[in-house]
Amino acid sequence: MKRLFKWAGLLLLAFLICIIYLGTYFDIPREELEAKYATGASQFLTLDDGSRIHYRDEGNQLGQVIVLVHGFNGSLFNFERLVPYLSEDYRLVSLDLPAFGLTGAIPSGDYSTKNFMKTINQLVDSLNIEKFSIAGNSMGGGVSWRYTLQHPEQINSLILIASSSVRVAGEEEAEADEDESSPLAWRLLFSNFTRKILLVFTPKFFAEQGLKASVYDQDLATKEWANEFHELVLLEGSREAIISMFSGDRYGNETPEIFKQISAPTLVIHGEEDNLIDVESSKHFEENIPEVTVKIYSNIGHLPMYEDPERTAKDIRDAINEDIDSIYEVVSLAFQGEENVRDGEIIQERLVKELIQDNDDIVNLVAEDSVIVGHVFVSPVTLEPDAGLSCGQVSPLSVLPEFQSKGIGSALMQAVIEKSKNEGLDALFLLGDPNYYKKFGFVASAVKSAYGPSEYFQELELKANCLESLNVHVHLASAFIRLEL
Repeated sequence: MKRLFKWAGLLLLAFLICIIYLGTYFDIPREELEAKYATGASQFLTLDDGSRIHYRDEGNQLGQVIVLVHGFNGSLFNFERLVPYLSEDYRLVSLDLPAFGLTGAIPSGDYSTKNFMKTINQLVDSLNIEKFSIAGNSMGGGVSWRYTLQHPEQINSLILIASSSVRVAGEEEAEADEDESSPLAWRLLFSNFTRKILLVFTPKFFAEQGLKASVYDQDLATKEWANEFHELVLLEGSREAIISMFSGDRYGNETPEIFKQISAPTLVIHGEEDNLIDVESSKHFEENIPEVTVKIYSNIGHLPMYEDPERTAKDIRDAINEDIDSIYEVVSLAFQGEENVRDGEIIQERLVKELIQDNDDIVNLVAEDSVIVGHVFVSPVTLEPDAGLSCGQVSPLSVLPEFQSKGIGSALMQAVIEKSKNEGLDALFLLGDPNYYKKFGFVASAVKSAYGPSEYFQELELKANCLESLNVHVHLASAFIRLEL
């Protein structure tokens, strides 16, 4: 019997040694990970304190800006599935917060929320961005709503995606170290003893189990994605930086009433199957933020922007476009003059309002210079008889008077032409000054229209020769007919 116990003990010891050996990883040099992951739009910004911040600035450089902020143990790569759904219309700036992703450890060793906000502020300042919308997931949501409170003058819209909220006394809420649905690695971080072990013992299983806990659809928790998480954690110095975040009190003294101070229109998105932050916590945002919309996704976990990027993008787009009064103001100011006033209203502004109300927008673009300074719209037209072509009408092109003659109108026209091509349009029509629009390729149109033969009614073939010799009549969107334009 003693021999049996001896062999059993030796086998157990051998098993533990094997587990420790397989789960022990040394730091990966920065150069190696940057060569692998700093691809595409990746750039680095060195701050005054020596922090080297990994970020991406992509999408439509003329569009409204959205800053994307990841959660704990995440990175800007968490938004990679969302970016394609927004990039044509918005300028998207994402970053790796200190301690995470390819930013990793920083010289100051300051991984506080306050320093995260300071990092965001320095990044947007370096990019000459004065106003933007901010979207944060999980811990990044907590950073985002606190940033909005601290810099309300900078924020157009606030988007909270499975966001951390505040601790409320009396609420039944399991701690991460007690909740069995939380990733094992997170639970180990709450023990002083196991935190030290995690500096070297970081098995890939932790990343795999963490991803499975984060998403509802387990097919999304791929080994490739888990390997990315695991390798980024192994960036030299990152584990020590992340673990240092648990050395003090994790929670502030905020109460839900603090959300009453948020002045920006806010969108809250939360997955019904979130294992990491209870969906019920979103009620604090809903009950206290003055202007808030809440979207609860069924069959979605902690990463809605990754699990259902198309729906997340649509809700973000709708939320940002709700604040469209600034577009109406641009159109109104761009067309000041008695000749454009009808029944006390600028007719071009009325046109844009009705086109939007009719959902007759194929392309809807803005130009920004800290605020919206330009706008252009493309509405659908029909050809009679049907020629099998998809065409649009550009109207109106609007730029604030003080920003005219600065190339903004030209940039908008070039962007709208490119976007129209991407949307599969075959041709564009417009009514305007031929001397201005000829530089974009527009020529007097030979097709029939309500405007009759006129050098001011122009066309641009996006598909070569598609309008040649066509005997058709152009019908504009119904808003043009109602307003007799």
